Amino acid sequence: MKKILIILLLLGSFPIYASPVSYNIGYMSDYWYRGVFQSESSVNFGADVDTGSFYAGTWMADVDQGIEMDVYAGTTFTILGFDSYAGVTGYYYSDNFDSDYEEFNTGLSYGGISLSLIHISEPTRQEAI
Repeated sequence: MKKILIILLLLGSFPIYASPVSYNIGYMSDYWYRGVFQSESSVNFGADVDTGSFYAGTWMADVDQGIEMDVYAGTTFTILGFDSYAGVTGYYYSDNFDSDYEEFNTGLSYGGISLSLIHISEPTRQEAI
């Protein structure tokens, strides 16, 4: 985990295709996600890169029994006058805190109306070694 963090921080030090790399850090007194309680408190941080039509990033948080690491990437485009996107997000947990899973998402918008479609893969549990 420390190696991943060091690599992400080093990559963020150099501009990629003259694109801004942004970072975020935060603290939550209660961490709930989609109605499921995760932790009484949590420190989180992330890094993102956005080239205009492509985005990628990661977000990490400490949960009661380990680390949650989310990794995401996608693309934005226009089709028939609709602003559109397609992407994938992976949710991964250390110490068997929760099941790992990926979600595939796509959507389009026009004016103030938008439609999103998300498919969540079958969760998998890490086997303890």
